[in-house]
Amino acid sequence: MYTNSRNKKYGRAMLLMIIASLLLAATPVFGAGTYQTKDRKVANSTQPSYNFRISGDRFVFIEKDKAGIPQVYLRSVKTGKLEQITNSNTFKTSIRIKGDDIFFLESTIPVTKNINVYRKNIIQYNLKTKETQQLLDEGDYPEYLNVDGNYLVYSTSHDGYTIINLKTKQTKVLDKSYKVMDIVDGKLLVRQDYPDYTLSTYDIATDKVTSVVTMKDNQEFHNAAFNGKYVIWFTETQTRLDPAKKKQYLNAYTIVDLTKPNAQQKTINLSSSIHNAPNQLLSVGTNYVAWTEKVNDKHIARGMDLRTGNIFNYGDMNKNQSNFLYFVGDELLMQDDAGNISLRSVVR
Repeated sequence: MYTNSRNKKYGRAMLLMIIASLLLAATPVFGAGTYQTKDRKVANSTQPSYNFRISGDRFVFIEKDKAGIPQVYLRSVKTGKLEQITNSNTFKTSIRIKGDDIFFLESTIPVTKNINVYRKNIIQYNLKTKETQQLLDEGDYPEYLNVDGNYLVYSTSHDGYTIINLKTKQTKVLDKSYKVMDIVDGKLLVRQDYPDYTLSTYDIATDKVTSVVTMKDNQEFHNAAFNGKYVIWFTETQTRLDPAKKKQYLNAYTIVDLTKPNAQQKTINLSSSIHNAPNQLLSVGTNYVAWTEKVNDKHIARGMDLRTGNIFNYGDMNKNQSNFLYFVGDELLMQDDAGNISLRSVVR
């Protein structure tokens, strides 16, 4: 009897262990991981700016010349060779690069102390042919410039977002309810505040809109990023009022793999907050996601491995870098307090 009882207890214990292991295997677990990083130095800049981009060996940036006028420069990451692209007495900002083309905004009149906000045109400059094109018929106030190589998208206060086909130069104006968050391979990630609070993908060629998520009434949406496969966004969900009658929020980073049918949302980070969090910066590389957090008045970058779900730290960010965060492949662009600009990669 003793032996049979012990066997029964042992059998029940084994059964419970098996059930527990199956439950764990079926539940996505996002935990901390041990990752090391290494830096590949690109350049040094003591001018506070987020006006630089990298594509392959090409590092393009906007900095003021000796006369204090913003100019466009090109530097080789490998050799350090520097080339000045522009030499005009105009205001320039919002630089982008795709393939052999540089894009930026340029004022339609020379820089003057009497004007703070300039009418601008969108400039396309080809690094091989040295040809320059103005993409707008006349000066306007474009902003939120983004490009994927085939299309360029920008916004104005009067028209909302406009798409330019870079091959045909034909334009398409989006519904004013859309706010473009990202563009990848002819698809836009768009936010819509009405009639519903949604995040969707928009296929430029077909006008097809595919809903990713609809926010609830107690949720506030802050930012989102897209790499063609994964969408990640940051939301605050109001849960209750604390004893001091302050709103209590849950801050969540959520990710969806769009290539999977009936893709389910997965929370990759969750923390509590009484006050509304500032807009979070997000970026998606090929295999990693990065986002910013503010801890003890310091901005830090955290990352997640898309293959394992492990979360790790990329490190502290320069205070001037709080305006930008993006990947070049799987290397994260970083700038330290000394102005050193590097591409930071993960060593697994």
